[in-house]
Amino acid sequence: LSADQKKEWRDGYAKNEFNQYVSDKISFHRSLIDARNEECKRKVYDLDKLPKADIVIIFYNEAWSTLLRTVHSILDRTPPVLLNQIILVNDFSKYNYLYEPLRRYFKKMKKVLIVNSKKRIGLIKARLLGTKHCTADVIIFLDSHCECTKGWIEPLLYHLSKNKKAVVAPEIDVIDLNNFEYQYHQVDDIQVGGFTWNLEFDWHYLPANQKREVKSSLDMIRTPTIAGGLFAVNREYFRHIGLYDQGMDIWGGENLEISFRVWMCGGSLEQSQCSRVGHVFRENSPYGSETAGSVVTRNLLRMAMVWMDEYKEIYLEAHPSERSMDIGNITDRLELRKRLKCKSFKWYLTNVYPELFVPTEALKRGYVSDVCKKRNKNKKNFLKIWPCHYHGGNQIFYLSKTGEIRRNVKCLDSSNTEELLFIKCHSMRGNQFWEYKNVSCGDSAAGDVCRRLIVVMMLTMMMMMTMMMMMTTIMMMIDPYLFDILPCQSIV
Repeated sequence: LSADQKKEWRDGYAKNEFNQYVSDKISFHRSLIDARNEECKRKVYDLDKLPKADIVIIFYNEAWSTLLRTVHSILDRTPPVLLNQIILVNDFSKYNYLYEPLRRYFKKMKKVLIVNSKKRIGLIKARLLGTKHCTADVIIFLDSHCECTKGWIEPLLYHLSKNKKAVVAPEIDVIDLNNFEYQYHQVDDIQVGGFTWNLEFDWHYLPANQKREVKSSLDMIRTPTIAGGLFAVNREYFRHIGLYDQGMDIWGGENLEISFRVWMCGGSLEQSQCSRVGHVFRENSPYGSETAGSVVTRNLLRMAMVWMDEYKEIYLEAHPSERSMDIGNITDRLELRKRLKCKSFKWYLTNVYPELFVPTEALKRGYVSDVCKKRNKNKKNFLKIWPCHYHGGNQIFYLSKTGEIRRNVKCLDSSNTEELLFIKCHSMRGNQFWEYKNVSCGDSAAGDVCRRLIVVMMLTMMMMMTMMMMMTTIMMMIDPYLFDILPCQSIV
């Protein structure tokens, strides 16, 4: 690349958190692989019997190429009889090309409507603004950096024609943020949405018992949560269940809120194996302080206070400082829950997401002795030893009924390394099986792990103390109390 091209490449990353330079060189009408399996390809739908859809796309400072490729992928691969209109909501973008030039570009395309917000209102409120312009039976929400593949819309509309109380999502493939390669996963590797007790959305593989129930690729897959960026819903049903929480700001938490609400209030979340849509997953948000943690946290707390009943304490125990946060008035959302006669969050955990580990059901919970294991943010899968601060957070661990020492979906793993690993729980015992015994580190059953812990702890403590007084370091190294606080001795 020339000096000018390198600058363009760097500027594109800085603005978008993806490789805009490469994206700009790819056709708006590029061909994509048909990732559906043969059963999906053979399925023929009677288009005249399917409902029409409005497609709502929110954009804010979106790159020209990704936005237009999103729109053209819809126009190119959606039967005209099924598409009512595409509603593009401009959430007060800063770039001029997203105003008059965009209007001129779509001027002759009658099925594309542009709605400009007069101020920055965020994804949640912008979607509500877009919804006001919808007239079709079905609303489909898409992000502004997606690409729809062949046959993407028919399975979504077909299922909604059979079940108006369903919220339906496509299989989401990855568009690589660096080279824009469309990366599809195999149908057998079905992942569905879940969440952690930090109230973060996550993906997990379809549980074995649920997988056995799937007889055909045409079958819909039940999912506990949805990612939130891409889904279809009956317009009247969406209004009936309360749209979005208008007390939430910008974005964050709205996908879990609608997931809990739909399931608990008589609907269902389902995923189509035959509908494939690609999405550019960015590693960081390009919007800076506008999506700061406090905004997301406030949204999550609103959701927890309305829908999670006593289980919200699991989150608050790990984040005690957030108890005093002002979340605004939630009276209308509580009244909505009462009016819809929604079930309890315990019902949701038992009937919708029974495979989720629930910390309140653990054998032991809390801090690991007086020197605590703490997830090392600088090393994704390693732990480090740190003095207990007793403020919750990532120092709280749980001993599960199946012998795992865990937090959320990650477990302590005594693999053959110099350090203990903190990796995804596999539920196969082995290196992740721990037995609660009040034994010393000299006990042969625990010896190897304990000796490893001693090495890790001593090295860590030495590094900490060298930054303090040398005398304190020497005293701590010879103090026998150190050997009474090894994590293997007690879990309190």
